[in-house]
Amino acid sequence: MTTAVNKTEKMLVYDGDCPMCTSTVAFMLRAKLLRPEQARANYDLSPAELESARAAGIRNQLVVFDPETGETRSGADALRWIVADNTNNHVLVRVWGLPGFRNLLRWGYENISYNRRIISPPRQRIVCDCEPDVTLARRLSLAIPLVAIAAGLAAAFGAALFHRWSFGDPLSGAILMEVATGSGWLALALATFVSLRSPERVDYLAHLAVTMFVGAIVLVPGGLLALFLSPTAALAIGGLSALASFALMFLMQGRRVKAVGISGRWLWGWVVAVPLGFALAVYIYDHFWRALG
Repeated sequence: MTTAVNKTEKMLVYDGDCPMCTSTVAFMLRAKLLRPEQARANYDLSPAELESARAAGIRNQLVVFDPETGETRSGADALRWIVADNTNNHVLVRVWGLPGFRNLLRWGYENISYNRRIISPPRQRIVCDCEPDVTLARRLSLAIPLVAIAAGLAAAFGAALFHRWSFGDPLSGAILMEVATGSGWLALALATFVSLRSPERVDYLAHLAVTMFVGAIVLVPGGLLALFLSPTAALAIGGLSALASFALMFLMQGRRVKAVGISGRWLWGWVVAVPLGFALAVYIYDHFWRALG
């Protein structure tokens, strides 16, 4: 494949509307893995270059051109190709090229790149030449692991706090925390299936998974600290962790509702649904769990 590039430098073309892509390129420049003249956003290309980039798959993954040979590569292989040149084929780059590592990194890169609008959405909804292909399988490959990890972290948080507060055994805390964090999200997921159309439905569910994951990560320090504090201090740390998690998730959801292009009422629906999940867990604990214990 030929391009309109006259330089002999390999050229990396990336999605200029993707916050994660621009941050990654900025990091590569700071780390000297990429030279400034080698980085080009898709909207800085000439018509001929853009056509070549489209043909090489710029919609879904970054592309590297070699204007001398006319060769193009995309994705993780393209990154390894240009980084190898700029680092004199560093030993880590050679390891990256081994079959097992190469396949794993290729899978990880594709999972991130195809879901980049979900992981790091633009400030406002856009539709451009670099809009990734949306498929249910691609979204699930991101959402399912994130939800599973978030559920595990939330359960661990509940187990730690229950143990420290002497409210019950750790298993009870883990189960009730799953009820508290899961019921509101499940209600939102059901509402999404009923009310939204594809692809908004698929995208919003994936956004919920990312928000849930980040919110669960925020709980981790508080859960660990609670194990070494007095019950009163653990209660305070647990409450502050929950508030910090909720505040961050609120900000994330506000941006993500706009990115999907759905009504702002979905944000306020989330604001109502999440506390209701905790209220349900408290009700179950007060009326049933303590009696069973």
